[in-house]
Amino acid sequence: MIIRNWMKRDPVTMSSDALLTEARQIVDRHGLRYVAVVDNGVLRGILRRRDLYEAAMQVTSKQSVYELKYFNERLKVKDLMIRKPKTIQADEPVEEAMRKGSQLGVSFFPVMDGDRLVGTVSYEEIFETFAQVLGVREKWVGITLQDVEVGPGTIRHIAELTEAAGGTLRSVFTLRQSEKRGEKVVLRVATEEPRKVLEKLREAGYTIMEVERPEGKGAGNGAEG
Repeated sequence: MIIRNWMKRDPVTMSSDALLTEARQIVDRHGLRYVAVVDNGVLRGILRRRDLYEAAMQVTSKQSVYELKYFNERLKVKDLMIRKPKTIQADEPVEEAMRKGSQLGVSFFPVMDGDRLVGTVSYEEIFETFAQVLGVREKWVGITLQDVEVGPGTIRHIAELTEAAGGTLRSVFTLRQSEKRGEKVVLRVATEEPRKVLEKLREAGYTIMEVERPEGKGAGNGAEG
């Protein structure tokens, strides 16, 4: 999955010379946690909503008319923004954003095409991407197989077994197992009769690790049909 296809396009931006009061209006209006700061097409930094709110709270708590006036009329985005933020290129994979985010402790990246800002990506977009993979809004049955020796034709075989049992394989991915041979194969299956799918998979020699029902009930280790 390439970031260009999953990022938030045409992001809201603001100038570094904008007043913080203007920035707060933009943040509140669009419900943003981060805003890219751009001057004449050049990325200058990012402004975090948390920093903006904390600055406003500090001024308010002091109850100083002069500090409040200074905050409202003089303080600008450039006084509070994070300069030279970490960025990611549009043609990099989503996995790279996750790796960099974990490594750097960053949950938001401006997305660049060369030197041009073309979008943003945050853990919200990444979460939404994997929510779609997992079908969290769908009534799919989750089946996890374990100790699977994945090779040419393995996934096709699983899909054929699912179809033969009247189901449709909607999503599949593999996970490495620690201290065990083989891999976990995580399935999301559209079916009205999950028992038939489970029987087919068992008959073919697959070990079922767990089953997740669409309603969130009946999850188990696969011992029951």
